Amino acid sequence: KMYRFNDDVILGYLARLYHWTGRWQEALEAATEAIRRTPDACHAKLIHADALYAGLQYQQAADAYENARSCPLPEDALKNIAKIYELHLQNPAKACEAYTELSQKIPDNDYYKASRDYQCGL
Repeated sequence: KMYRFNDDVILGYLARLYHWTGRWQEALEAATEAIRRTPDACHAKLIHADALYAGLQYQQAADAYENARSCPLPEDALKNIAKIYELHLQNPAKACEAYTELSQKIPDNDYYKASRDYQCGL
């Protein structure tokens, strides 16, 4: 069976390329278009959220990461979510949730545990 690349697949790879090279505005544009074409594209959702975070658009990034929760979130995405709620939006309850999720996912990380305890008031 032969796999054929189409415009949507190519657009997804383009968004990843821009993401990997730190070209955040172009990554945001490509990911936004990829999501428009394929709303359940997990990689596009994460690239979109990462690009918003890199562009210091914290509320939009938080919304985008929450929209990506239907996808498996990698450690970097969870760290960004925690930082957004802890440092930029100053929402300890949401930061507590994010650090709790991180400390469950990576139980040997003392930083995540300490941040969870602090944000959760433990």
